[in-house]
Amino acid sequence: MKIKIIVFVLFLALISSVYLFRDSLFNIAAKNLVHEDVLELAEAIVVLSGSKSGNRLESGAQLLKDGFGKALYFSGFQVYPRRFTNQLMIEHAKSLGIPSEKIFTQISNEQASTWGEGIANLNLLKQNGVHKFILVTSSFHTKRSRWVYKKLIDEMNLEMEFKVYPAKDPDVPIEGSWKLRAGRKMILLEYLKTIAYYIEH
Repeated sequence: MKIKIIVFVLFLALISSVYLFRDSLFNIAAKNLVHEDVLELAEAIVVLSGSKSGNRLESGAQLLKDGFGKALYFSGFQVYPRRFTNQLMIEHAKSLGIPSEKIFTQISNEQASTWGEGIANLNLLKQNGVHKFILVTSSFHTKRSRWVYKKLIDEMNLEMEFKVYPAKDPDVPIEGSWKLRAGRKMILLEYLKTIAYYIEH
């Protein structure tokens, strides 16, 4: 009986601690998903799709304007009949002042996932003779993306190197992400996807 009481008290203490320190715990969990490199000048800036706010493309465009790369690169995936992600990204890039000649893109038949997009983007870079690039994606998506691209470069026998740049995401902020429904959802999904990727690949 005493053991049951002790276990129950310890359980309540654990729950209370999690509740009291939830801000710190959730922030630590979110920060663990982030990878950021010290940037170097590159030939290309690769922007990943998947963000509804346009934050990734906006960050990539700013890096281009700051002289960190020579052009933007991204692939297109179907999101609706006759509508592809790269069409929307081209429109947004032009609205940000990026000229057509500095946009390299193509529609992909690969699976619409970080892995499939990685294959498509690396093939696009290879076709254009790029060996050094900056990878831009939302902060919470950077660690897994880095792992995916490093593994693909190795599996595809490519001579490429890259740096990762985390784009701040208004829908999934690293600090206080648990306060937003989208933040909680995306952080949890990112952990689940990371586990799935390690098992699958």
